[in-house]
Amino acid sequence: LVQEKYNLFLARGIKKQAAWSLAKDAVIFTFYHEAGHMLIDKLKLSVLSEDEDAADRAAAFILLRMDARSSIKTQPGKRIVFAGFAFFASQQESTSPLKYADVHSLDQQRAVRLACALSARDPNKFKKLSQYVPVTEACKEASTERWQAWEKVLKPHFLQD
Repeated sequence: LVQEKYNLFLARGIKKQAAWSLAKDAVIFTFYHEAGHMLIDKLKLSVLSEDEDAADRAAAFILLRMDARSSIKTQPGKRIVFAGFAFFASQQESTSPLKYADVHSLDQQRAVRLACALSARDPNKFKKLSQYVPVTEACKEASTERWQAWEKVLKPHFLQD
């Protein structure tokens, strides 16, 4: 999986070292996406969106919350969510009508949602994302609302706060 993502980033013109880092972090984002599915299932959480979208949002919430609660200066959560964004943004969408019936949102939509989450949590660091995908004030506000919703839903399950 890392090799697949690495090759994709190389094909998009990203230099080897950066492509390798992005590929590894994109796979870690995938792990957190799957962990989001597990949380939704095992904690019997009600989600008011498609399961795949909810898992993306859970992953972003967990990773970005980790940074907010940590003193780690490298902010690995933001780096990993950015890699998820980079992966979805670099995908070539199929023009097949079947793509619209997939349980996953279109990759570009997933990229925009992750860009909005990053921009809402750290506007200065991620202001350049709007060069690649539309990051509007409305999407940042929606991301903040989703953040608050995830916080409310998961707070009873936090070990400490």
